[in-house]
Amino acid sequence: MTSRDFIASEATNTDRIVLYREGLFWKAYERSAYALCSQVRPLKPTRKVLKALRGGDLISVGFPSASESATLAGLETVERSENRWVVAAPRQIDCEAFGAWKASVPAKVQTVVSTGASVSADSSAGAAATACSAVSASASVRPSWFRWVFRSFRSCDARSACGAVGSGDDAVRRVIRSIREFDLSEKTPMDCMRFIAELKKMLY
Repeated sequence: MTSRDFIASEATNTDRIVLYREGLFWKAYERSAYALCSQVRPLKPTRKVLKALRGGDLISVGFPSASESATLAGLETVERSENRWVVAAPRQIDCEAFGAWKASVPAKVQTVVSTGASVSADSSAGAAATACSAVSASASVRPSWFRWVFRSFRSCDARSACGAVGSGDDAVRRVIRSIREFDLSEKTPMDCMRFIAELKKMLY
């Protein structure tokens, strides 16, 4: 789905929390994100100004799929598939309160990585190797927690995992897709540590 699709589908949402699987995370957008934060569990929201929306913005929250049971405990599942999960919101969604909440979150404008590595690159081994090189080049100027994450990532022997993609191993494909989709600029050190732990579980 595109950013426009998320906004359109949420425009009439009054009583549901709709989640989408993105790599190792479940993410909720717009009114679903507000309901999740205000009625279920406080999470850190991200609001992005997107060119595709001609200067409009999209707000979202996410949590690791490994913690889904703890996060959504007690909520009624309305519909569920591999990549989409709909649960009933505990209360009706207040549309005016949602607007005020969204406006209160500072907006971020997407930027392009100076190394030329693209978040939307394909999942080939060559693209993964390029991403690894880009991280290595920037690690020396990042804070210590970033260097710890990078060393942990290298210990997973990611290049070997990338080389196994052709074997049809779905788990390896999911790992590579998760790495490609993980936006480090929006994550806390704890988010990164959890992400590395999930990658190791999938690789081993």
